Amino acid sequence: MRAMTDTEQGRDLPARLQTLAERAARALLESDAVVAVRSPAWWRRLPRKVAVVLLVVLLALAGITWRLGGLTSTAAYLLRKETRVNIPASDTIRLLAARVLARRTVPADTLAALARQAHLLEPDDPLRPHVLTAISRTTGVDIPDTLTPPEVLARVDAAAARATGRTLGPRGVIDWRPLDPYFAITLDELSGVSGVPRAVEVFNGMQPPDGLPSSEWYLDELVNAFDDPRPIPFVIVASSSRDDWGPVAMAPDDVPPHARRLPARTIGEALRIGLWGFDAYHPGDPAIDPRTWWQEVARQHGLPSFDP
Repeated sequence: MRAMTDTEQGRDLPARLQTLAERAARALLESDAVVAVRSPAWWRRLPRKVAVVLLVVLLALAGITWRLGGLTSTAAYLLRKETRVNIPASDTIRLLAARVLARRTVPADTLAALARQAHLLEPDDPLRPHVLTAISRTTGVDIPDTLTPPEVLARVDAAAARATGRTLGPRGVIDWRPLDPYFAITLDELSGVSGVPRAVEVFNGMQPPDGLPSSEWYLDELVNAFDDPRPIPFVIVASSSRDDWGPVAMAPDDVPPHARRLPARTIGEALRIGLWGFDAYHPGDPAIDPRTWWQEVARQHGLPSFDP
């Protein structure tokens, strides 16, 4: 009998997979495992199974803590924005990590990260008060609730600079971490170095729901470029493809006559308007003046106005 070619094997693969699935299902139905689950007594073994799962989770956390060098380092690691997309129940885990840090004195590198995070979190994020408490505890600087957001973040920046011995830049602690090289390439593509279609694709690719995972992530990676003066080769319009409109980039020749153009001429302006794609920053009306909108966002985050 001749051997089957790769093409024939590929065509036969779905049928073989279906046969294997049917055999596995038949074997599972005949196994003791299903009988045990169907048995009235299966729930009696549930507490023991839950205890085993919890033990495994605790051992994993203990291993992570040992590997990272202690509870403070582990909490700082879990508080990062990456936890939100990499670990189940991330909101709860990040909140617990923030509470741990709020009760400890953190090292200089963690303090710098917390000060940056204080600028990037949404004003009503439940992590924010714990992050501010951790900064206050470590630096010994009082941060009363009576302060306005700009006053709070100015005090955070000054305290972090004194504690770490660093100099503040024009954007405060934001300038301590430069733009990631990956996003530096992204900005070059937004400027049109790879052509207009690629620039359009890159801008739209950063937008929800398939782009950057959260507004915190968007700000963390791109806020250093919010004043990039390079012109963009595309037009940003208010999308009509969904009930809740969002900013969409289009090539100038592709913009339909009825589309509402949004006022963005530079990379920095385009990135700021890109925040409109996230629910927390969505202005609700594409007719709003982007500069007026940005003034309030900048005030809440302790960022420059970036006026020309």
